[in-house]
Amino acid sequence: MNREVDCGLIIHLRKTRQTGLNRDQIYFGLFWPMLLFILMVFRFSTHFYKGYNKTIISAPDLYKCSITNSDADFRGSICLFNQAGLLCIQPEKRIRFLEKSQTPPKAIYCAFDTYPAPKGAAIHIREFSQTLFEFSPPGLLLALGDNSLPSWQIEDNCQIRRLQSNSNNHLIRTFEFYDFVRNQIETVKQSIAIAHFRDPWGGQAILDVENRSFKTVFEVNALPSIELPSKYPGLSKNTLEKIRAIELRCLNEADSVICPSYTIKEFVKSLIGSRKKIQVIANGAELPEEMPVRPETAPGSYLIYLGAVQGWQGIEVLFKAMQFLRDLPELHLVLCVTGSKPRLKSLQKLAEHLQISERLIWNLRLPQKEAHQWLAHARMSVVPLVECSRNLVQGCCPLKIVESMAHGVPIVASDLPVVRELLRHQDCGYLVRPDRPAELARAIRLLYLHPEKSRELGKAARSLLQKKFTWHISKNKLIQVYDDLINSKCYSEV
Repeated sequence: MNREVDCGLIIHLRKTRQTGLNRDQIYFGLFWPMLLFILMVFRFSTHFYKGYNKTIISAPDLYKCSITNSDADFRGSICLFNQAGLLCIQPEKRIRFLEKSQTPPKAIYCAFDTYPAPKGAAIHIREFSQTLFEFSPPGLLLALGDNSLPSWQIEDNCQIRRLQSNSNNHLIRTFEFYDFVRNQIETVKQSIAIAHFRDPWGGQAILDVENRSFKTVFEVNALPSIELPSKYPGLSKNTLEKIRAIELRCLNEADSVICPSYTIKEFVKSLIGSRKKIQVIANGAELPEEMPVRPETAPGSYLIYLGAVQGWQGIEVLFKAMQFLRDLPELHLVLCVTGSKPRLKSLQKLAEHLQISERLIWNLRLPQKEAHQWLAHARMSVVPLVECSRNLVQGCCPLKIVESMAHGVPIVASDLPVVRELLRHQDCGYLVRPDRPAELARAIRLLYLHPEKSRELGKAARSLLQKKFTWHISKNKLIQVYDDLINSKCYSEV
């Protein structure tokens, strides 16, 4: 075994508890420090290194590594890189070895989102990035990270690189992400065939590559110029105009534009004056093979809200609707949600003010599997989107609706164009006018007191999803977009 370690690696280990070595081990460790460390890496990883935190890795040819483990998870890992390859050991997990591969990435998927994360955007990123990397392997996924995620990771046929930003300023993070993406793509631009991006920040960096030969896809799920004012009302008009200019550049210069709903397509068409290169690919879900296990703490009857808690989601409307259902004390509301601490705290205070706290069950940042267990056994899934520019002008394709359809759970939702693309009133869902708590409560009461009608709606929604909205259908449409780009096919006016 080599005693010398590659100098290109930076290893930072911080001990968090005493290891309890005896005198002979200490003496041997001082005499042969690196040799002893390598032996321990191979033999004692699951026991001895419980007291070390995450390793920071920097090596010159990380792009030449691959791993066969489909469930790779490098959080809290201890790594050593030498001329033989990368040794990766995890506390309480087996040793993993990454051998060098000479194949650089051929596709890039870029997302200004934390990945993975317990939210709909991360699910969408997972499905679409896997499709891209299966179409043109291997791949490179560029995303945001946090303290619980490594800055570099390998899973199956892709590498994941994450920007670790210490800034709390959203706009500063966009500048950092631009630099991050630009640096990454400059390293591999000669090998890239397709670059797929979800946001204008990474998109601008990709489009700035000189003499690029790869094709570009702009996936428009949301436009910052529309969403940011609701989160940061203090943004100036001048700033929003600059953001819109970046969006327009990405929309005009991308070889293809895809969006999850026809509402978004029409809005994008109004911005760039053409619909030839705009394709609609809806969000999807897969039918569960078997009924998920009912959560042990689930109440007898409950409604469920699944997703994020931004203002446009209508949580306040749902809370006020619960006031009109006080005569149904057995009916609870389960919230499987993600969101910022200030936002969640304000919603909890609102629930206390409305005197409905005792009927709420909060499940924060649940993994998808656990969230689906709660969803599958709910009496109804409620989607109370508000009537605002984000939902009306820009549009969306709520993943919470599609996943509820997959589980056959009856859906009560706001009557908006983006919802009508997925559901038909009293056929496979029950739609009510947005921002009206009394009407929302009336619809919930109707379906709760008429379980036969409720079950019929759930079955019809599940049948519709199987025909039109599975991930298999959406991914096949995405593959066709990639295939047309690679073969230089022009999109016809539709």
